[in-house]
Amino acid sequence: MRNNFNLNLSQKAFLLIAVPLVAELLVLGCLANALAGAEQEIRKERHARSVVMESNILLNNFLDCSIYLYEVGRLRKPGAIEQFDRMFEQIPLRIRSLKIALRDSPNQVQALERIELVSGEAVGLLGQVRKMALEGAGVADVQDLRAQLSNKATVMVAALRKFARQQEQALVVMPEREAEARFRIVQILSTGVFLSVLIAVLLAITFNRTTTRRMSVLMDNTRRLAHGQKLNPMLAGQDEIGQLDQVFHEMARALADASRRKAELMSMVSHDLRTPLTSMQGSMTLLAAGIMGELTPKAVNEVSRAERNATRLINLINDLLDIEKLEAGQMDMVVADIMLQPVFEESLESVAQFASSHSVKVDIEPTGLQVLADHNRLIQVLINLMSNAIKFSPEGETVRLLAKDDGKMVEIQVVDRGRGVPESHREAIFERFKQVEATDATEKKGTGLGLPICKLIVESHGGTIGVTSEAGSGSTFWFKIPKCPS
Repeated sequence: MRNNFNLNLSQKAFLLIAVPLVAELLVLGCLANALAGAEQEIRKERHARSVVMESNILLNNFLDCSIYLYEVGRLRKPGAIEQFDRMFEQIPLRIRSLKIALRDSPNQVQALERIELVSGEAVGLLGQVRKMALEGAGVADVQDLRAQLSNKATVMVAALRKFARQQEQALVVMPEREAEARFRIVQILSTGVFLSVLIAVLLAITFNRTTTRRMSVLMDNTRRLAHGQKLNPMLAGQDEIGQLDQVFHEMARALADASRRKAELMSMVSHDLRTPLTSMQGSMTLLAAGIMGELTPKAVNEVSRAERNATRLINLINDLLDIEKLEAGQMDMVVADIMLQPVFEESLESVAQFASSHSVKVDIEPTGLQVLADHNRLIQVLINLMSNAIKFSPEGETVRLLAKDDGKMVEIQVVDRGRGVPESHREAIFERFKQVEATDATEKKGTGLGLPICKLIVESHGGTIGVTSEAGSGSTFWFKIPKCPS
């Protein structure tokens, strides 16, 4: 069976079609041969019946002529001579017809030639009697000819009857041969059906073993890879399935290696990069505050800018670590019944200074709704959404935060009056490092990770997130999370 794996799928498909087809063609060939044999037996039977009928007619014609001339006086009746002539002329015609019909049977032709010889002599005697009767001879005048004719008739009748019996004996054998031919046809059909079923079963087993079962292993490997489980052993064979499985294992090894390197990188970022950045940020905060000595105004500005850049890097690192934990399902969450109003107010406090620096107001609609959520992660989502809304709102505009009851879910909305989100970007912005415009990363100081983090947090709560927007009319970022059961 291992050799079958060296065939590619197109070759296996060809065999799957060719093998039953060849088997069917062989069965059809045997069946056609048996049918031809049966047809030949039928033709032989018809031919034998025709010969028997012709020989019986010949015998009757000869007997009729002989009986008709037994008394010469009958020939003198009106019309009798014409009737005799018609019967007389049929004898050589029948013999000629039989010779043609029996040209492929040398033994029977020889017997017929002997009959023809005796018949010729008898016909000669009948001709003499006919002539003498027409000349007015009486019964006594043709006495010797009648005796000779009687002898010839006896021989002729015996020969014809023997010939007819031979043909009838052949007819007795014909039904047996026809029955044998029919049995052979039934046998071939039964064998053909059995072989077709057997070949179909064998091909199905082979195809299942070499293709279907191996495809199932490949699909199981796909599921295992998606869930981070160990793959099945590599499939044998060099066909397309085997090659695909080899590539799949290589890809799995590459992904495992990439995941390992990614984990090493994140560990390095977490410990070897965030720690010194935090220390640097603390030092620059102390410098800007003058605790370590008074600085010139220019130096204060430079230190403050460096502090902001360090803060931005730390936030980026924190976002990267958060998104990795969320995707890996390692983010600790404490889901509980919480009131939305305190969460809204706490989130507002966190973005108040940011909103003030952008000359944007934040308005919260009072709500008494309760949700099932992690308190800190829900605040993180709201801060991200409100920060984006503030960042892209014109000065003097208001960002609104509100909640709506949506059956078993609560829909929370952050509404702004900014530039809006084009329809082509409404799904992409929830992917990593995606921005509506390329300049947003520098001009708006965006990392492209806030919305993906929001999406992962909301989905981990069993909710959904999205945006509705009109160009130039602002955007409404919304998400739905489960409501507390009443």
